Amino acid sequence: MKKLNDLLALLLLVLVFSVFSTSCDINSDPLTPDTNVGDTLWIHEKPVVEKTAWIRDMPLAIGKDGSIYYLADGANNSFEPLRVYAINKDDGSLKWKTEQLASSHPGSNIVVDDDGTVYIISNTKLYSIDPSTGSINWEWEVPETIIFEGNVVGSYGAAGGLALANNGDLILKTIGTGSYYRAMYCVNPQGTTRWYRVIGASTINITIGSTGIIFDYEYSGNPNIHYLYAVNPDDGGVYWRTQMNYSGSGSNNIAVTDNGDLLCSIANDSLGLLNPATGEYIWKVVSQTNYKYKLIGKEGLVSVYDQWSGRHYYNISNGAEEKVIESNAGDPMTFDSNGNYYRGASQGMVCYNKDGEVIWSFNSGGSNGWTLTISNDNIIYLVSGDKVFAIQGDSPLAQSGWPRVSHDNRNTYNYSKH
Repeated sequence: MKKLNDLLALLLLVLVFSVFSTSCDINSDPLTPDTNVGDTLWIHEKPVVEKTAWIRDMPLAIGKDGSIYYLADGANNSFEPLRVYAINKDDGSLKWKTEQLASSHPGSNIVVDDDGTVYIISNTKLYSIDPSTGSINWEWEVPETIIFEGNVVGSYGAAGGLALANNGDLILKTIGTGSYYRAMYCVNPQGTTRWYRVIGASTINITIGSTGIIFDYEYSGNPNIHYLYAVNPDDGGVYWRTQMNYSGSGSNNIAVTDNGDLLCSIANDSLGLLNPATGEYIWKVVSQTNYKYKLIGKEGLVSVYDQWSGRHYYNISNGAEEKVIESNAGDPMTFDSNGNYYRGASQGMVCYNKDGEVIWSFNSGGSNGWTLTISNDNIIYLVSGDKVFAIQGDSPLAQSGWPRVSHDNRNTYNYSKH
């Protein structure tokens, strides 16, 4: 009888322990709400300032800690100088906003360094911003004069084209109007000019290639002849230049392929692929495009949009046109790691597969389309009016090809940065 009682007591103890353990497991692992693709995670509304200010329709940037950065300013009768705003990624709350910058004219995208430092050009000044507080670390300003061929020449004007070099230096150039000598400048992370070189500047952004070489559209001579220049990041020396029959504008970019080759607009109606070491053409092709933003998707196809005939895909190996899809549907903004692409639309944003078929869409009531950004943790950020939407996606920004105009979520224009 005693043995039976002992056995029953043991079974009871096991049962109690089992119930207690199960209860502990449930309490220590609470269920989380389901989140579906396309769900709104949060909405941030830009803080009211004394004068009307607008969120700029420019690529958002994502910081090393996941913070989201945007630009806002006012113009005309509601002049409000430019500021950078930072949002917390968890809930969309305002983290900080900077003091007023030089003007209402942003000369570049927001660029984020490897250590999280935030950079922006406003008119003639380059600002370094502390990512924790939004305070200004330093200001660098375009010099009033420089030495060129032994002479002191005027050099003061608006800057642009900001890119991040492999070693953290900032590469920019003067691109404004007026009578002065334009130059490319290299500024180190402490705000000191390392070198400069006088150039015939275009408004097309500077790109950093796979080996750290600087690539830039420039012109030279009288009459002006346009070239693609390859520049040494250490001292500004020129490795080579290749003639282009393309004057270009800010509606263009140089894209770098996965093996380091350079995809360029070489004329108003043609594309070319160049060897980055020599500047020699690998191929040239006439392209039915007049809108020159170029992206390279996961499959290695070049995507260029033409407002009249749709989006054209070219084979990166030989320049052959593979297909044309989505007539009058708008410019693609970015590719994700699944090969899908996204663009801003009148109502918000649309996600397409590689064949141009709609997978899903999001209605934000409008879209500042060029702000569209996909984080590395599958969140899509989009501006609509004065609001920033965080939208649940299902894949991150592509890590291969050239998935957005500025290459990556830090807007570095650098093949090696992600």
